[in-house]
Amino acid sequence: TDFTISTGGIDYGGSQSGGALVANQPSTFFVPRPPVPTVSSTDPTDAAPGDTDLPLTISMVNLGADTQGPVTGTLTTTDPDLTLSGGEALTVDADVWTEGETVAVTGPLVSIAASHTSSQPVRATLDLTDGTDAWSVPVDIQVPFPVLEVVATTIDDSGGDGRLDDGESVELELEIANMGELGTLGRMDVTATLSSASAVSATFIEDTDRLSSLSPGQSADIDLELDSVSGSPGEDLVLDLSLDDGTRVYTTTATVTLGEPPWTTFATPNDTAGDSADASGASFDFVNGRYRVYEDNVEIILESSVPYDISTLFIEAWGNTSGSPYLFYRWVFNSGVPSFQGYVSGAGWQPIGTLTVTELSTTEVMLSWPLADMETITTSLSIGFGTMWCGPPEYYCDHFPDGWGYGYDSESFNPSVWYDLRW
Repeated sequence: TDFTISTGGIDYGGSQSGGALVANQPSTFFVPRPPVPTVSSTDPTDAAPGDTDLPLTISMVNLGADTQGPVTGTLTTTDPDLTLSGGEALTVDADVWTEGETVAVTGPLVSIAASHTSSQPVRATLDLTDGTDAWSVPVDIQVPFPVLEVVATTIDDSGGDGRLDDGESVELELEIANMGELGTLGRMDVTATLSSASAVSATFIEDTDRLSSLSPGQSADIDLELDSVSGSPGEDLVLDLSLDDGTRVYTTTATVTLGEPPWTTFATPNDTAGDSADASGASFDFVNGRYRVYEDNVEIILESSVPYDISTLFIEAWGNTSGSPYLFYRWVFNSGVPSFQGYVSGAGWQPIGTLTVTELSTTEVMLSWPLADMETITTSLSIGFGTMWCGPPEYYCDHFPDGWGYGYDSESFNPSVWYDLRW
């Protein structure tokens, strides 16, 4: 519960250097406590694709102990969509950067590639030193832009089972959301075509519709009709969508897999990239996710804004549903070890099922488990996710959705904001 390390006539302990110790979770204690350089904001906040030579201001705060002396740094980037020029060598604090002190660093000019229309920030790295220690701090520059994506698909097929099959005709209701940080500029004319990437062929009966202007997080539906669907189970029908608001033309795709239920996206807009409390910026950082129930398994794909390491990945999810013998469910994946538990009043957490975790790419991971393991009579589930461990007050370094807290802290725990899954 406590420890002391004595060196140079000074006593250091857990109460000074870190937070609570959590069972089965690694904890790191620094003695003495180090400086913690942290970026609080950057300016500009409204850079646009194609902007050049924008003056950059980086506002920073030292959330740790005083530095040993003056702090200097160098700003670099490996982001192909960001170019830096002039003033990359920086003086952050000319004497001592004290605990809690805020500084503003200026000098570099930034240029954004015209092709950077993802609405994700571009990233630089500020390497700092006080002559004794060194730190690398990620610096994100916001580039808001409309990002239109299909977030849900309703299949009204001639077979009546809500899945598209060979030989069927279908009406597709596509929910399109603005997942970016900037609104579109007006009503949009939408045109659909069969993509060259589609393994399934079909003939359009109705290939156009209109959408209202979409602010960040807003969504609206379009309807398309197709006939003479031809393909095999597991093959994809891929549609290219062009959306014209009179000033800009946006493109996105819709994919329907024959014989399988469609995926539904968790949230609009995307979770903010770079909001992980892990200052290294190298761990899992939630952007979004999608879910479905297929062949009696719950399948959830979670997406990170940065690459992750499956061997060190820590993701924990809590959930609940009515009609279940368990007050809460908990899914944990910790450095390659998965577990699925249910909480029973008076008995605590019990192992109840099998969690399978699959690395889909460097930024996507899939969690799946048998629906029967939940022992629920309902067809819904509320769930929230946390990743990596930062200790109190954040607990998880990133939450999805933001702000649901931690199950063992009654003041922060807020399951009412969890995502609702229905099937």
